[in-house]
Amino acid sequence: MGTFTELNMAVRLKEDTPSDVISVINSMIDGAIIPIETPNHPFFKTDRWWKLFVEDSYYFAGDTHSTFKFNGIMNQYTLTIRSNLKNYSYEIELFLNFLHPYIDTYGFIGYEMDQRCDEPDLIYNYNSRIIIGGTEIDSDYVSWIT
Repeated sequence: MGTFTELNMAVRLKEDTPSDVISVINSMIDGAIIPIETPNHPFFKTDRWWKLFVEDSYYFAGDTHSTFKFNGIMNQYTLTIRSNLKNYSYEIELFLNFLHPYIDTYGFIGYEMDQRCDEPDLIYNYNSRIIIGGTEIDSDYVSWIT
């Protein structure tokens, strides 16, 4: 059966984020399986990558709600995610590893929380590294989980 993990985060993307990254994030906002070409990253080899922004359960209060908007003043996209899913294939960690090169927000960017826990694991973009609950989500970690 498994447990649900809530993901709550908000970031700005760098101005030079590639158009294929923008396209795939746009398709994920609706949670629809659209025949698009996906970037070559282990995240897109998981069975449920396309559901990351829209998956929901009754284990967490609040609505699942994700947005992806272009801010014309800053000339950047902003991505806000609130969802909860069974993180069987480390979809959250793999997504953050995929998105990391394009994130233009530093310090605290969100949290993930397992339904069995009372406290969340905080997510930081710190010194060009993604850290979740004290664990760096780098290429070595991705190799270990895939």
